[in-house]
This record gives sequence, C-alpha cells and structure tokens, in this order.
Amino acid sequence: MLSPATHRALAAHLALAAGCPVYSVRYRLAPEHPHPAALEDNLAAYHALLATGLRPDRVALAGDSAGGGLALVAALRLRDVRGPLPAALGLISPWLDLTLSGASVTEGAATDPLLTPSWLRASARAYAGGRPLDDPALSPLFADLHGLPPVMVQGG
Repeated sequence: MLSPATHRALAAHLALAAGCPVYSVRYRLAPEHPHPAALEDNLAAYHALLATGLRPDRVALAGDSAGGGLALVAALRLRDVRGPLPAALGLISPWLDLTLSGASVTEGAATDPLLTPSWLRASARAYAGGRPLDDPALSPLFADLHGLPPVMVQGG
C-alpha cells in the first residue's frame, strides 16, 4: 500500500532540494475508496495548510505516478471553483491517462515488471468506480489546462 511511509525518502529528497518542508497526505485508496475520495482528501489537506496561515503562493502541489495525476486534478478543481491556486505543480512520472491510450503502456510492457497493462487497467477501473476513464477528473490528459500555475513534469 502506498502511503507517506512508502514515499518518505522521496519526500525527504524533495524537501532537501526545495529547502522547505514537505507534507505527505495519507489519502484514501481504491478499490475501497474510489474517486473522488483521494481528491477530497488532498484538497482537505491543502485547505488545512492554508488554514494555518500559509499563503497559497508559498505552496506547491506535487506527486509521483498516480499522485502526480492527483496533484494535477486537485489544481484543476481549485481552478474550477476559483479557489486559491498553489504557486506551482511538480509532477513526477504522473499517471495522467487512465484510458491507457499512450504508446508508453505497450512499449514498456516488456521491461516493466510492476506496471503491466493488465495491472494498470485493473487499477484504473478500481479508482474510477464506474466513471468513464476519459473523464478529465480521472484522466487530466483530457482536461483544459488553461489558468493553472506553472507545471514541471518529469518522466522516465
């Protein structure tokens, strides 16, 4: 199970590189908690940080893999409700397309022992909870990205 504990080293490296605190969110996971549970948890954590007096222009949302997609979806939701946007987004190999329409899914299948197409399909269906996989709230690759703060995407 992914959690702040499994990503502690990554969070520590980000904190060291950025020279600032990093907060990890323990958000609810599918299949027990399909979309929008993880999004709601991440937005609640963001608003809790702001409630401490931290200004949004001093906050970046970041995530790795599914967490990267979640960070982008959170920023899209904040933009759509005209909430305070973070200063930036940092997306590390983000999962942005739950339809698995990109060539990287099939091209990587022979060399990636963990992220197999069948596992990705099952994970996408579990997270979607019956919603269409091309819904931009699930697959931000299909979203209108105007009006977002600066975005850095790293992929491998």
